[in-house]
Amino acid sequence: MPERCTYGETLLKIDHVSLSYEDKVILRDVNAEIRDIVREGRTQGQVVGFLGPSGIGKTQLFRIIAGLNHPTSGQVLVNSTLTPVKAGMVGVVAQNYPLFENRTIFSNLLLAASQMEKSHEAAHEKVLKYLRRLDMLDQSQLYPRRFPAASGNAWPSPNTASVQRTLSADG
Repeated sequence: MPERCTYGETLLKIDHVSLSYEDKVILRDVNAEIRDIVREGRTQGQVVGFLGPSGIGKTQLFRIIAGLNHPTSGQVLVNSTLTPVKAGMVGVVAQNYPLFENRTIFSNLLLAASQMEKSHEAAHEKVLKYLRRLDMLDQSQLYPRRFPAASGNAWPSPNTASVQRTLSADG
């Protein structure tokens, strides 16, 4: 029997987002709401994906969701306060997995965290926190190309490392 869940507060709301470049419509009236899924006695996170054929505008939508680009009309709101999104508030994992192959997983994460933290020590602690949370300390010294074979992790990699890099830059 499936476990019961309820829907909590709004985490992200895409409200009538449209995007055009000159006369070319890229996105038209996109609406979505992502709400917290609550299961009694559990702490959990969420991963949400948008699927569609190549060229449909997913990357542009992700850039708008992340606050990197502005829509022609509409808005993206975050948290239960429905605050307009700004760069750095929402993490998005790109489909091309932007990892530096010459750096370990730990070093990739540290690079991202260093952009957000005031000190090297704070960035270092943040990376360790996420690696512990994801039970991946053992894989942290691997390089992205070696990661899939050695990790034994259920997530496809290097996607896992890219998700971790986003998390470490995301707060």
